[in-house]
Amino acid sequence: MAQEGVSTQKHIPITGDVHDITQRLKEIDGSYFVMLNRRTGYFEVHHSGQIGDTLACTLPFDRLDARTLTLVRESSVSRAHHYLAKLDEQNALLQERLTKAAVSEAAKNCAQD
Repeated sequence: MAQEGVSTQKHIPITGDVHDITQRLKEIDGSYFVMLNRRTGYFEVHHSGQIGDTLACTLPFDRLDARTLTLVRESSVSRAHHYLAKLDEQNALLQERLTKAAVSEAAKNCAQD
């Protein structure tokens, strides 16, 4: 588990960059921090509030830029409510279709009796 600002054999903390991505990540959620994995050479976004491992995502980019913010926003815990609302909406539509199909099937069966 990585700790913000702590250099280890595996991680180098990234506290600043030319595009202020590390600071802009903090604006999304103050628990985000960035580490450079010495073994892989990849940047990693960590979240100190996660239970267990802090790794939130490994960035597929060779530099910190706007793509980092986009990726983190799309996978952010703080956006979970958005995805849950979409799931609820889709489930409601599916339930409505299933109910209509069941009523239609029941009506068809009653008409045949």
